[in-house]
Amino acid sequence: MTANTQKINAKSVAKYILLPGILPRAKELGNEGFGYLAFLFASVFQAVRILPSLHPYMQPANIGKFTIRQVLVAAANNIEFNRKNIDQIAVFIAILLALAILFLQFFLLIFGILSGSAFAAGTTNTVSWTNLFVTEFPQVDIAFLMLDYVFGIPTIGGSGTATFFGSNALSATNGPTPFHQGMHALFNFYNLALLLVGALIFVYYIIVVVIETAQTGVPFGRRFSKLYAPFRLVIAIGLLVPFGYGFNASQYIVLGAAKLGSSFATNGWILFNSNLSNPIGADNKSLVARPRFPPSDELLYFSSVYHA
Repeated sequence: MTANTQKINAKSVAKYILLPGILPRAKELGNEGFGYLAFLFASVFQAVRILPSLHPYMQPANIGKFTIRQVLVAAANNIEFNRKNIDQIAVFIAILLALAILFLQFFLLIFGILSGSAFAAGTTNTVSWTNLFVTEFPQVDIAFLMLDYVFGIPTIGGSGTATFFGSNALSATNGPTPFHQGMHALFNFYNLALLLVGALIFVYYIIVVVIETAQTGVPFGRRFSKLYAPFRLVIAIGLLVPFGYGFNASQYIVLGAAKLGSSFATNGWILFNSNLSNPIGADNKSLVARPRFPPSDELLYFSSVYHA
């Protein structure tokens, strides 16, 4: 412990907290984050007798201590390439192909994003990455109107009628209504209370981390993940800080996700309808299903139930 404590100084602590350390953290994630996948591959190899049941890679206590590459190397060294072991060779090749397809999917995803556009084969309309999550007419979008009517959040820094979702919901009232203003005040009060609780928890963890670091000589102690703990503590407090009409950053992230998801669904529905053909030759209006009126006896039954 004395040797570890001597390595801790102001420079090392500042470097550990302030610098991103992307490459070391990515390496740590690659070694430890895919430990269960490596253990899964080892279990598959053990099922076809490529690895013995008492192999170190088959021990659950060793999960995270070996990588996928090490499992593949160990399996390759234990395979005898002959006709008797054709099943083992087939499983080994299948695992290699699965990994190749997995990496190919990541490559194609990155290539598709960087290429700037994606298209549906055989369709007349194309959807680009730039407008995939953007609604063409947000002013009259039903989902955006409903969300703006409920939350009434103007665009931060914009005019009173410019809403967060871009609809015309606040144009008639020239800004948030008194109901919206009261709800914003409630959100602000609630978020301040959560921020106070989060600050107390943050101070508690800081004290615990300092004590454990002094005792063990390991930054952030032995119980806390060196990969996630710094980011979780800082981001947790940052997401709880209220700003902009009482909503905090985490709530704005949720609302932003709703905005992107609604735009994605709208564009998908428009793309489907614009490329849909009528195979039976009937009038398009005749294909629209008309809702039927419920029978009167069902309405009477329901009325009697809720009155009871």
